[in-house]
Amino acid sequence: MIVKMLQKGLDQEDEDGIGPESEISDDDNDPAYVPQGAAQDLHLDKFISDNIIEEVLRCTNLEGRRAVAAKGKEWKSIDKEDFLAFIGLTLLAGGDKSWDVALRELFLNPLQNPIYKATMGVGRYENIRRFIRFDNRRTRALRLETDHMTAFRYVWERFLDNCRRRFIPSDCVTIDEQLVFPVHQACV
Repeated sequence: MIVKMLQKGLDQEDEDGIGPESEISDDDNDPAYVPQGAAQDLHLDKFISDNIIEEVLRCTNLEGRRAVAAKGKEWKSIDKEDFLAFIGLTLLAGGDKSWDVALRELFLNPLQNPIYKATMGVGRYENIRRFIRFDNRRTRALRLETDHMTAFRYVWERFLDNCRRRFIPSDCVTIDEQLVFPVHQACV
């Protein structure tokens, strides 16, 4: 969603180059500034594939329904668009170096980037962050006996498969000596 919003903003200029974004400066200090082509360069879909998203959505919605039903409330299921918006806002907060800013301040402070509030509500973001899961929590105990990474194993394996499929080294790859064999002495 955030990628679509950024792209939509870049595409709304009219023939004169003056459009809704004309008041946004290209100053690097401006938090609303999005460089031309930035929305296309994220390529999250190359590494976070649909099978990973479907697994995270399934497990997160299962956990959200379980936890919220215990309080007598109803869980609003997240979909792919909500999840990608959550990822986008999390990456934006990291890119803005806002990891030490309180979450509510990012969404509610008028001096912060307005994209947070425009993308989703602070309560929705908090709920997704609270209940995000990568596996079924009820069956984790059995799997944990044989695999210490069981809570993240399925998603991690799919992510590694995507990385192997997308990264094809060429002749210009340099392998650092630390990767070849672990030595605790200086190389000469």
